[in-house]
Amino acid sequence: MVNPGSSILVLFALAAALAFFFPLFKDGVYKQLSVKALSTAAAPFALVILPFAALFAFAGFLGAEVSVTLPCFVGTALLFFVLSRIGLSPQLRGVALTAAALPLTMHVPQDGGILALSACTMGLLVAKVADVLLLAGDRALDDVVAPLSWLAGVMWLSTFEDQSKMPLQHGILLSIISVCFILRIMQRPFMKDDKWLLKRIILSASGGLGVLIAITKLLLAPDMAKLALLVGAGMFAVYLFKNMDLAGRDEKSSATDGIKMLIVIGMLTMVATRFWGMFGLVALSPLSLLAPQLSMAQLLSLYFPVRVLLEVFITAYNSNVTGINLTHAYTGAAQYAGVMLMAALLLMIREVKDKRLLTAIMLGTVAIAPVASNYYLHAEPTSSLLVVSAVTGTIFAVLGPAFMRDERKAPFEIMLLLPAVMCAVGTTYSGLIEAGTNTTNEFRATILAYAIGAAIVCFIVGWFVSRHMDKGRIVPAASE
Repeated sequence: MVNPGSSILVLFALAAALAFFFPLFKDGVYKQLSVKALSTAAAPFALVILPFAALFAFAGFLGAEVSVTLPCFVGTALLFFVLSRIGLSPQLRGVALTAAALPLTMHVPQDGGILALSACTMGLLVAKVADVLLLAGDRALDDVVAPLSWLAGVMWLSTFEDQSKMPLQHGILLSIISVCFILRIMQRPFMKDDKWLLKRIILSASGGLGVLIAITKLLLAPDMAKLALLVGAGMFAVYLFKNMDLAGRDEKSSATDGIKMLIVIGMLTMVATRFWGMFGLVALSPLSLLAPQLSMAQLLSLYFPVRVLLEVFITAYNSNVTGINLTHAYTGAAQYAGVMLMAALLLMIREVKDKRLLTAIMLGTVAIAPVASNYYLHAEPTSSLLVVSAVTGTIFAVLGPAFMRDERKAPFEIMLLLPAVMCAVGTTYSGLIEAGTNTTNEFRATILAYAIGAAIVCFIVGWFVSRHMDKGRIVPAASE
Protein backbone atom coordinates (compact mmCIF):
# COMPACT_ATOMS: atom_id res chain seq x y z
CA MET A 1 0.00 0.00 0.00
CA VAL A 2 2.92 2.34 0.78
CA ASN A 3 6.20 2.62 -1.11
CA PRO A 4 8.05 5.84 -0.19
CA GLY A 5 11.30 4.80 -1.87
CA SER A 6 14.49 3.22 -0.53
CA SER A 7 16.33 6.52 -0.03
CA ILE A 8 13.55 7.90 2.17
CA LEU A 9 13.37 4.64 4.11
CA VAL A 10 17.08 4.95 4.86
CA LEU A 11 16.58 8.58 5.94
CA PHE A 12 13.73 7.58 8.23
CA ALA A 13 15.70 4.68 9.72
CA LEU A 14 18.63 6.95 10.56
CA ALA A 15 16.38 9.71 11.92
CA ALA A 16 14.32 7.29 14.03
CA ALA A 17 17.46 5.64 15.42
CA LEU A 18 18.89 9.05 16.37
CA ALA A 19 15.61 10.26 17.86
CA PHE A 20 15.20 7.08 19.90
CA PHE A 21 18.64 6.08 21.12
CA PHE A 22 20.09 9.54 21.78
CA PRO A 23 17.50 10.47 24.48
CA LEU A 24 17.40 6.85 25.68
CA PHE A 25 21.04 6.99 26.75
CA LYS A 26 21.80 10.72 26.94
CA ASP A 27 18.86 11.42 29.26
CA GLY A 28 19.23 8.14 31.13
CA VAL A 29 15.76 6.92 30.19
CA TYR A 30 17.04 3.33 30.01
CA LYS A 31 17.69 3.45 33.76
CA GLN A 32 13.99 4.04 34.42
CA LEU A 33 12.65 1.18 32.33
CA SER A 34 10.60 -1.31 34.30
CA VAL A 35 7.79 -3.79 33.72
CA LYS A 36 6.32 -3.46 37.21
CA ALA A 37 3.66 -0.95 36.13
CA LEU A 38 2.32 -3.33 33.47
CA SER A 39 0.60 -5.66 35.91
CA THR A 40 -0.73 -2.91 38.16
CA ALA A 41 -2.37 -1.03 35.28
CA ALA A 42 -3.52 -4.06 33.27
CA ALA A 43 -6.93 -4.41 34.93
CA PRO A 44 -7.98 -0.73 34.51
CA PHE A 45 -6.81 -0.78 30.91
CA ALA A 46 -8.74 -3.98 30.23
CA LEU A 47 -11.89 -2.28 31.52
CA VAL A 48 -11.38 0.32 28.77
CA ILE A 49 -10.66 -2.12 25.94
CA LEU A 50 -13.34 -4.74 26.65
CA PRO A 51 -16.33 -2.42 26.02
CA PHE A 52 -14.79 -1.45 22.69
CA ALA A 53 -14.34 -5.12 21.84
CA ALA A 54 -18.03 -5.60 22.63
CA LEU A 55 -18.83 -2.65 20.37
CA PHE A 56 -16.90 -4.33 17.55
CA ALA A 57 -18.84 -7.54 18.10
CA PHE A 58 -22.10 -5.61 18.07
CA ALA A 59 -21.10 -3.83 14.84
CA GLY A 60 -20.20 -7.17 13.30
CA PHE A 61 -23.64 -8.47 14.17
CA LEU A 62 -25.17 -5.49 12.31
CA GLY A 63 -23.08 -6.16 9.22
CA ALA A 64 -19.85 -4.15 9.62
CA GLU A 65 -16.49 -5.71 8.76
CA VAL A 66 -14.65 -6.46 12.01
CA SER A 67 -12.44 -9.46 11.22
CA VAL A 68 -9.53 -7.12 10.42
CA THR A 69 -10.45 -3.97 12.32
CA LEU A 70 -10.79 -5.62 15.74
CA PRO A 71 -7.26 -7.13 15.77
CA CYS A 72 -5.83 -3.84 14.47
CA PHE A 73 -7.58 -1.87 17.22
CA VAL A 74 -6.61 -4.22 20.04
CA GLY A 75 -3.03 -4.68 18.80
CA THR A 76 -2.34 -0.95 18.53
CA ALA A 77 -3.93 -0.20 21.89
CA LEU A 78 -1.90 -2.94 23.59
CA LEU A 79 1.31 -1.73 21.97
CA PHE A 80 0.71 1.81 23.22
CA PHE A 81 -0.15 0.48 26.68
CA VAL A 82 3.05 -1.55 26.94
CA LEU A 83 5.29 1.27 25.71
CA SER A 84 3.67 3.79 28.06
CA ARG A 85 3.85 1.56 31.13
CA ILE A 86 7.45 0.38 30.85
CA GLY A 87 8.76 3.90 31.34
CA LEU A 88 9.48 5.25 27.87
CA SER A 89 9.02 8.99 27.52
CA PRO A 90 6.30 10.27 25.14
CA GLN A 91 8.99 11.29 22.65
CA LEU A 92 10.45 7.77 22.52
CA ARG A 93 6.99 6.20 22.37
CA GLY A 94 6.17 8.36 19.38
CA VAL A 95 9.28 7.22 17.53
CA ALA A 96 8.63 3.55 18.33
CA LEU A 97 4.97 3.75 17.31
CA THR A 98 5.83 5.46 14.02
CA ALA A 99 8.49 2.83 13.32
CA ALA A 100 5.84 0.16 13.91
CA ALA A 101 3.23 1.94 11.78
CA LEU A 102 5.51 2.23 8.74
CA PRO A 103 5.88 -1.51 7.95
CA LEU A 104 2.19 -1.99 8.69
CA THR A 105 1.21 0.56 6.06
CA MET A 106 3.71 -0.97 3.62
CA HIS A 107 2.13 -4.42 3.82
CA VAL A 108 -1.56 -3.75 4.42
CA PRO A 109 -3.54 -4.55 1.25
CA GLN A 110 -5.09 -1.73 -0.74
CA ASP A 111 -8.50 -3.39 -0.49
CA GLY A 112 -9.75 -2.71 3.03
CA GLY A 113 -6.63 -0.82 4.00
CA ILE A 114 -8.52 2.28 5.09
CA LEU A 115 -10.59 0.26 7.58
CA ALA A 116 -7.50 -1.45 9.00
CA LEU A 117 -5.56 1.79 9.41
CA SER A 118 -8.54 3.65 10.86
CA ALA A 119 -8.90 0.89 13.46
CA CYS A 120 -5.19 1.27 14.29
CA THR A 121 -5.71 5.03 14.63
CA MET A 122 -8.70 4.42 16.85
CA GLY A 123 -6.67 2.08 19.09
CA LEU A 124 -3.84 4.61 19.34
CA LEU A 125 -6.10 7.48 20.34
CA VAL A 126 -8.30 5.50 22.73
CA ALA A 127 -5.22 4.18 24.50
CA LYS A 128 -3.78 7.72 24.78
CA VAL A 129 -6.98 9.18 26.21
CA ALA A 130 -7.28 6.33 28.71
CA ASP A 131 -3.62 6.68 29.66
CA VAL A 132 -4.03 10.37 30.46
CA LEU A 133 -7.43 10.28 32.15
CA LEU A 134 -7.42 6.93 33.93
CA LEU A 135 -3.79 5.88 34.41
CA ALA A 136 -2.24 9.27 35.23
CA GLY A 137 0.06 9.04 32.22
CA ASP A 138 2.17 11.80 30.73
CA ARG A 139 -0.03 14.41 29.05
CA ALA A 140 2.55 15.37 26.40
CA LEU A 141 1.33 14.57 22.89
CA ASP A 142 4.67 13.52 21.36
CA ASP A 143 3.56 9.89 21.36
CA VAL A 144 0.57 10.44 19.05
CA VAL A 145 1.63 13.28 16.73
CA ALA A 146 3.97 11.32 14.42
CA PRO A 147 2.04 8.02 14.15
CA LEU A 148 -1.28 9.87 13.81
CA SER A 149 0.14 12.11 11.08
CA TRP A 150 1.50 9.13 9.16
CA LEU A 151 -1.64 6.99 9.44
CA ALA A 152 -3.97 9.89 8.57
CA GLY A 153 -1.85 10.89 5.58
CA VAL A 154 -1.66 7.34 4.22
CA MET A 155 -5.41 6.85 4.61
CA TRP A 156 -6.22 10.09 2.81
CA LEU A 157 -3.86 9.33 -0.07
CA SER A 158 -5.43 5.88 -0.50
CA THR A 159 -8.88 7.40 -1.14
CA PHE A 160 -7.85 8.59 -4.62
CA GLU A 161 -8.25 6.46 -7.70
CA ASP A 162 -5.11 7.84 -9.35
CA GLN A 163 -2.31 6.18 -7.40
CA SER A 164 0.55 7.33 -9.64
CA LYS A 165 1.71 10.10 -7.29
CA MET A 166 1.32 8.12 -4.06
CA PRO A 167 4.98 7.02 -3.71
CA LEU A 168 6.14 10.64 -4.06
CA GLN A 169 3.60 11.93 -1.55
CA HIS A 170 4.36 9.12 0.90
CA GLY A 171 8.04 9.97 0.56
CA ILE A 172 7.44 13.67 1.21
CA LEU A 173 5.40 12.98 4.35
CA LEU A 174 7.92 10.48 5.69
CA SER A 175 10.80 12.86 4.96
CA ILE A 176 9.04 15.65 6.91
CA ILE A 177 8.60 13.31 9.87
CA SER A 178 12.28 12.32 9.60
CA VAL A 179 13.44 15.93 9.51
CA CYS A 180 11.30 16.68 12.58
CA PHE A 181 12.88 13.73 14.41
CA ILE A 182 16.37 15.02 13.61
CA LEU A 183 15.56 18.64 14.40
CA ARG A 184 14.00 17.64 17.73
CA ILE A 185 17.42 16.33 18.79
CA MET A 186 19.51 19.09 17.21
CA GLN A 187 17.43 21.92 18.70
CA ARG A 188 18.00 20.95 22.32
CA PRO A 189 20.84 23.44 23.02
CA PHE A 190 18.96 26.30 21.35
CA MET A 191 15.58 26.28 23.07
CA LYS A 192 16.28 28.96 25.69
CA ASP A 193 17.23 32.64 25.73
CA ASP A 194 15.85 33.60 22.36
CA LYS A 195 14.32 37.03 22.95
CA TRP A 196 14.89 38.19 19.37
CA LEU A 197 13.61 34.99 17.72
CA LEU A 198 16.96 34.52 15.98
CA LYS A 199 17.44 30.92 17.10
CA ARG A 200 13.88 29.99 16.16
CA ILE A 201 14.28 31.54 12.71
CA ILE A 202 17.50 29.58 12.15
CA LEU A 203 15.91 26.33 13.34
CA SER A 204 12.86 26.85 11.11
CA ALA A 205 15.06 27.65 8.12
CA SER A 206 17.17 24.56 8.84
CA GLY A 207 14.07 22.38 8.97
CA GLY A 208 12.70 23.81 5.75
CA LEU A 209 16.09 23.34 4.09
CA GLY A 210 16.19 19.72 5.23
CA VAL A 211 12.77 19.08 3.68
CA LEU A 212 13.88 20.88 0.50
CA ILE A 213 16.96 18.65 0.20
CA ALA A 214 14.87 15.52 0.71
CA ILE A 215 12.36 16.59 -1.95
CA THR A 216 14.84 17.72 -4.58
CA LYS A 217 17.79 15.35 -4.01
CA LEU A 218 16.24 12.16 -2.64
CA LEU A 219 12.80 12.25 -4.25
CA LEU A 220 13.87 14.17 -7.37
CA ALA A 221 10.70 16.25 -7.37
CA PRO A 222 11.74 19.90 -7.88
CA ASP A 223 8.16 20.84 -8.77
CA MET A 224 7.25 20.20 -5.12
CA ALA A 225 10.14 22.28 -3.75
CA LYS A 226 7.90 25.18 -2.70
CA LEU A 227 6.26 22.91 -0.15
CA ALA A 228 9.42 23.35 1.93
CA LEU A 229 8.44 27.02 2.42
CA LEU A 230 5.12 25.96 3.95
CA VAL A 231 6.85 23.47 6.23
CA GLY A 232 9.40 26.06 7.34
CA ALA A 233 6.64 28.58 8.11
CA GLY A 234 4.76 25.93 10.08
CA MET A 235 7.89 25.12 12.07
CA PHE A 236 8.38 28.78 12.92
CA ALA A 237 4.74 28.97 14.11
CA VAL A 238 5.33 25.96 16.38
CA TYR A 239 8.43 27.58 17.87
CA LEU A 240 6.50 30.82 18.51
CA PHE A 241 4.10 29.02 20.85
CA LYS A 242 6.54 26.60 22.47
CA ASN A 243 6.63 28.41 25.83
CA MET A 244 2.86 28.71 26.33
CA ASP A 245 2.37 26.10 29.01
CA LEU A 246 -0.72 23.85 29.12
CA ALA A 247 0.05 21.80 32.20
CA GLY A 248 -0.93 24.44 34.74
CA ARG A 249 2.60 25.08 35.91
CA ASP A 250 2.40 28.80 35.23
CA GLU A 251 0.15 31.51 33.89
CA LYS A 252 1.81 32.04 30.53
CA SER A 253 -1.11 30.96 28.35
CA SER A 254 -4.10 33.29 28.15
CA ALA A 255 -7.21 33.78 26.05
CA THR A 256 -5.32 36.27 23.89
CA ASP A 257 -2.56 33.74 23.25
CA GLY A 258 -5.16 31.12 22.39
CA ILE A 259 -6.91 33.40 19.91
CA LYS A 260 -3.57 34.22 18.31
CA MET A 261 -2.88 30.54 17.87
CA LEU A 262 -6.31 29.90 16.36
CA ILE A 263 -5.63 32.70 13.88
CA VAL A 264 -2.29 31.10 12.97
CA ILE A 265 -4.00 27.71 12.49
CA GLY A 266 -6.57 29.35 10.22
CA MET A 267 -3.93 31.16 8.17
CA LEU A 268 -1.81 28.03 7.73
CA THR A 269 -4.90 26.05 6.77
CA MET A 270 -5.93 28.61 4.17
CA VAL A 271 -2.47 28.89 2.59
CA ALA A 272 -1.87 25.12 2.64
CA THR A 273 -5.19 24.20 1.06
CA ARG A 274 -5.09 27.07 -1.42
CA PHE A 275 -1.76 26.09 -2.96
CA TRP A 276 -1.39 22.38 -2.17
CA GLY A 277 -4.90 21.20 -1.37
CA MET A 278 -5.39 18.71 1.42
CA PHE A 279 -1.82 17.47 0.99
CA GLY A 280 -0.69 20.82 2.41
CA LEU A 281 -2.38 19.90 5.68
CA VAL A 282 -0.79 16.45 5.51
CA ALA A 283 2.61 18.14 5.28
CA LEU A 284 1.87 20.35 8.31
CA SER A 285 0.63 17.48 10.49
CA PRO A 286 3.91 16.28 12.07
CA LEU A 287 5.31 19.68 13.02
CA SER A 288 4.16 19.60 16.65
CA LEU A 289 6.98 17.11 17.19
CA LEU A 290 9.26 20.13 17.51
CA ALA A 291 7.56 21.38 20.69
CA PRO A 292 9.80 20.39 23.63
CA GLN A 293 7.02 20.17 26.22
CA LEU A 294 3.25 20.11 26.60
CA SER A 295 2.32 23.55 25.32
CA MET A 296 0.09 25.29 22.82
CA ALA A 297 2.73 24.47 20.24
CA GLN A 298 1.85 20.79 20.55
CA LEU A 299 -1.76 21.61 19.74
CA LEU A 300 -0.95 23.88 16.81
CA SER A 301 -0.34 21.27 14.12
CA LEU A 302 -2.37 18.52 15.79
CA TYR A 303 -5.48 20.06 14.24
CA PHE A 304 -4.19 19.15 10.77
CA PRO A 305 -4.19 15.32 11.09
CA VAL A 306 -7.64 15.58 12.67
CA ARG A 307 -8.78 17.54 9.61
CA VAL A 308 -7.17 14.95 7.34
CA LEU A 309 -8.98 12.12 9.18
CA LEU A 310 -12.22 14.03 8.65
CA GLU A 311 -11.48 14.35 4.94
CA VAL A 312 -10.90 10.58 4.74
CA PHE A 313 -14.44 9.94 5.94
CA ILE A 314 -15.99 12.61 3.72
CA THR A 315 -14.11 11.54 0.59
CA ALA A 316 -14.74 7.83 1.07
CA TYR A 317 -18.35 7.78 2.26
CA ASN A 318 -20.12 11.10 1.61
CA SER A 319 -21.82 10.65 -1.76
CA ASN A 320 -22.60 14.37 -2.15
CA VAL A 321 -19.78 15.46 -4.48
CA THR A 322 -20.40 19.15 -3.77
CA GLY A 323 -19.70 18.76 -0.08
CA ILE A 324 -21.96 18.70 2.96
CA ASN A 325 -25.47 20.08 2.49
CA LEU A 326 -26.08 21.97 5.73
CA THR A 327 -29.67 22.83 4.76
CA HIS A 328 -30.64 19.19 5.08
CA ALA A 329 -32.62 18.67 8.28
CA TYR A 330 -30.50 15.86 9.72
CA THR A 331 -27.26 17.50 8.63
CA GLY A 332 -28.15 20.83 10.24
CA ALA A 333 -29.22 19.07 13.44
CA ALA A 334 -25.90 17.23 13.53
CA GLN A 335 -24.14 20.60 13.64
CA TYR A 336 -25.90 21.59 16.83
CA ALA A 337 -25.31 18.11 18.22
CA GLY A 338 -21.57 18.46 17.58
CA VAL A 339 -21.35 21.79 19.37
CA MET A 340 -23.40 20.59 22.34
CA LEU A 341 -21.42 17.37 22.52
CA MET A 342 -18.07 19.13 22.72
CA ALA A 343 -19.40 21.72 25.18
CA ALA A 344 -20.74 18.98 27.44
CA LEU A 345 -17.44 17.10 27.37
CA LEU A 346 -15.56 20.30 28.18
CA LEU A 347 -17.72 20.77 31.26
CA MET A 348 -17.22 17.11 32.21
CA ILE A 349 -13.46 17.67 32.37
CA ARG A 350 -14.08 20.42 34.90
CA GLU A 351 -16.91 18.94 36.95
CA VAL A 352 -16.26 15.18 37.10
CA LYS A 353 -13.51 14.42 39.58
CA ASP A 354 -13.79 10.62 39.45
CA LYS A 355 -11.29 9.63 36.74
CA ARG A 356 -13.01 6.30 36.12
CA LEU A 357 -16.33 7.98 35.46
CA LEU A 358 -14.72 10.73 33.39
CA THR A 359 -12.93 8.17 31.19
CA ALA A 360 -16.15 6.23 30.68
CA ILE A 361 -18.08 9.38 29.74
CA MET A 362 -15.42 10.68 27.36
CA LEU A 363 -14.68 7.48 25.48
CA GLY A 364 -18.24 6.21 25.57
CA THR A 365 -19.59 9.43 24.07
CA VAL A 366 -17.08 9.74 21.24
CA ALA A 367 -17.48 6.06 20.37
CA ILE A 368 -21.26 5.87 20.39
CA ALA A 369 -22.05 9.19 18.66
CA PRO A 370 -20.47 8.37 15.24
CA VAL A 371 -21.74 4.78 15.36
CA ALA A 372 -25.29 5.91 16.06
CA SER A 373 -25.07 8.59 13.38
CA ASN A 374 -23.78 6.09 10.80
CA TYR A 375 -26.51 3.57 11.52
CA TYR A 376 -29.55 5.72 12.28
CA LEU A 377 -28.86 8.61 9.90
CA HIS A 378 -26.38 8.46 6.99
CA ALA A 379 -22.93 9.62 5.93
CA GLU A 380 -23.74 13.30 5.37
CA PRO A 381 -25.05 14.05 8.89
CA THR A 382 -22.10 12.11 10.29
CA SER A 383 -19.76 14.28 8.22
CA SER A 384 -21.44 17.39 9.61
CA LEU A 385 -21.13 16.04 13.16
CA LEU A 386 -17.42 15.35 12.67
CA VAL A 387 -16.69 18.74 11.06
CA VAL A 388 -18.27 20.72 13.88
CA SER A 389 -16.74 18.47 16.56
CA ALA A 390 -13.26 18.98 15.09
CA VAL A 391 -13.58 22.78 14.95
CA THR A 392 -15.25 23.10 18.35
CA GLY A 393 -12.85 20.63 19.98
CA THR A 394 -9.89 22.63 18.67
CA ILE A 395 -11.27 25.88 20.06
CA PHE A 396 -12.03 24.35 23.45
CA ALA A 397 -8.62 22.65 23.66
CA VAL A 398 -6.83 25.94 23.02
CA LEU A 399 -9.04 28.22 25.09
CA GLY A 400 -9.99 25.76 27.85
CA PRO A 401 -7.20 26.78 30.25
CA ALA A 402 -8.12 30.45 29.83
CA PHE A 403 -11.86 29.81 30.23
CA MET A 404 -11.43 27.79 33.43
CA ARG A 405 -8.41 29.10 35.28
CA ASP A 406 -9.50 27.44 38.50
CA GLU A 407 -8.99 24.12 36.72
CA ARG A 408 -5.84 24.95 34.74
CA LYS A 409 -4.30 21.56 35.48
CA ALA A 410 -7.20 19.74 33.85
CA PRO A 411 -6.22 17.93 30.61
CA PHE A 412 -7.99 20.27 28.18
CA GLU A 413 -5.72 19.08 25.36
CA ILE A 414 -7.85 15.92 25.32
CA MET A 415 -10.57 18.02 23.67
CA LEU A 416 -8.54 17.93 20.44
CA LEU A 417 -8.01 14.17 20.62
CA LEU A 418 -11.71 13.42 21.06
CA PRO A 419 -12.75 14.59 17.54
CA ALA A 420 -9.88 12.51 16.16
CA VAL A 421 -11.33 9.48 17.95
CA MET A 422 -14.74 10.29 16.48
CA CYS A 423 -13.34 10.50 12.93
CA ALA A 424 -11.51 7.20 13.36
CA VAL A 425 -14.61 5.54 14.81
CA GLY A 426 -16.80 6.85 11.99
CA THR A 427 -14.46 5.39 9.36
CA THR A 428 -13.89 2.11 11.20
CA TYR A 429 -17.64 1.49 11.49
CA SER A 430 -18.47 2.85 8.03
CA GLY A 431 -20.10 -0.48 7.18
CA LEU A 432 -23.01 0.51 9.41
CA ILE A 433 -24.00 3.24 6.92
CA GLU A 434 -25.21 0.71 4.37
CA ALA A 435 -26.55 -1.62 7.07
CA GLY A 436 -28.66 1.18 8.56
CA THR A 437 -29.97 2.23 5.14
CA ASN A 438 -31.16 -1.30 4.35
CA THR A 439 -32.89 -2.05 7.65
CA THR A 440 -36.38 -1.27 8.97
CA ASN A 441 -37.44 1.22 11.64
CA GLU A 442 -38.69 -1.63 13.84
CA PHE A 443 -35.31 -3.31 13.76
CA ARG A 444 -33.59 0.01 14.48
CA ALA A 445 -35.78 0.48 17.56
CA THR A 446 -34.97 -3.04 18.74
CA ILE A 447 -31.24 -2.47 18.28
CA LEU A 448 -31.49 0.81 20.20
CA ALA A 449 -33.16 -0.93 23.12
CA TYR A 450 -30.52 -3.66 23.20
CA ALA A 451 -27.74 -1.06 22.95
CA ILE A 452 -29.08 0.92 25.89
CA GLY A 453 -29.41 -2.25 27.94
CA ALA A 454 -25.87 -3.35 27.07
CA ALA A 455 -24.50 0.08 27.96
CA ILE A 456 -26.19 -0.02 31.35
CA VAL A 457 -24.85 -3.50 32.05
CA CYS A 458 -21.32 -2.49 31.02
CA PHE A 459 -21.48 0.59 33.22
CA ILE A 460 -22.70 -1.38 36.26
CA VAL A 461 -20.14 -4.15 35.83
CA GLY A 462 -17.30 -1.71 35.22
CA TRP A 463 -18.25 0.42 38.19
CA PHE A 464 -18.54 -2.62 40.46
CA VAL A 465 -15.17 -4.01 39.42
CA SER A 466 -13.40 -0.66 39.68
CA ARG A 467 -14.82 0.01 43.14
CA HIS A 468 -13.39 -3.24 44.43
CA MET A 469 -10.06 -2.71 42.72
CA ASP A 470 -7.14 -1.66 44.85
CA LYS A 471 -6.67 2.06 44.19
CA GLY A 472 -2.94 1.61 44.43
CA ARG A 473 -2.98 -0.48 41.28
CA ILE A 474 -3.63 2.56 39.09
CA VAL A 475 -0.17 4.03 38.99
CA PRO A 476 1.82 6.23 36.66
CA ALA A 477 4.41 4.77 34.33
CA ALA A 478 7.85 4.05 35.70
CA SER A 479 9.36 7.15 34.11
CA GLU A 480 7.03 9.45 35.96
